[in-house]
Amino acid sequence: MKINLLFVFITSILFGQNKWKDSIVYSRYSDGEQEYIGGNIKLYKDVHEIIEKKKLNPCENKKELYIAEVVVYPDKTIKLLKKQNIESARKNKCAFELTQTVLEDLQGWIPSELNGRKVPAIQKIIMFPDRLFENYKEGYDPMDYYDRIAEFPGGNKVFREQFSRKVSTNGFKFDRSGRIYLKFKVDKNGKAFDFIVNPTSGNIGFDRMVINAAKSIKGTWKPGNIHGVNVETKLEIPLTISED
Repeated sequence: MKINLLFVFITSILFGQNKWKDSIVYSRYSDGEQEYIGGNIKLYKDVHEIIEKKKLNPCENKKELYIAEVVVYPDKTIKLLKKQNIESARKNKCAFELTQTVLEDLQGWIPSELNGRKVPAIQKIIMFPDRLFENYKEGYDPMDYYDRIAEFPGGNKVFREQFSRKVSTNGFKFDRSGRIYLKFKVDKNGKAFDFIVNPTSGNIGFDRMVINAAKSIKGTWKPGNIHGVNVETKLEIPLTISED
């Protein structure tokens, strides 16, 4: 067996809790899919118009930023995943409450599709109130202000190279080939944590080796940054186990 490594920025798989609770909630939309009618620019324009219509108050702290994870279901209903960002919601209370308020009136969601079938999938909303009130400008998209994802000292390629030297399939047996993922987070201070393998390889020893290999790599990451604000980042390393 051999193992191939890639390094990407992506989110983890979650599960729904409403009438779609028996359905897999996909961690993101497929490449090229549109999540909202008119895209991000229309989404945040709608947010701005809702703010004006409801005469909402801006946040006193101009650096507040909340990244919401919203499940968009096949019937276009949505659910805010509050438990995913409890600490951020506490520290950015105004931005979090603003998110809750405007979500009630956003109507342009487009469900994700897989093999011609609508499926629940997660959409992220970056709520930076300072750009959504009086500082709003036509065409605003917070992704234009995404300065960086989490970056390892010397570049993410260095982390990948160090990781790949520590991981080998030698001595392990697998019942199947295919892709697995090492998933972890990098917090606002650059600390990597919460390492898991999902889906697993089916070999507990190998999965443990993968996690320990990632944990053993020393270095403080540069945290992800949007609008000049450090944010928690979720990262994945896909590992493809295949026959020689």
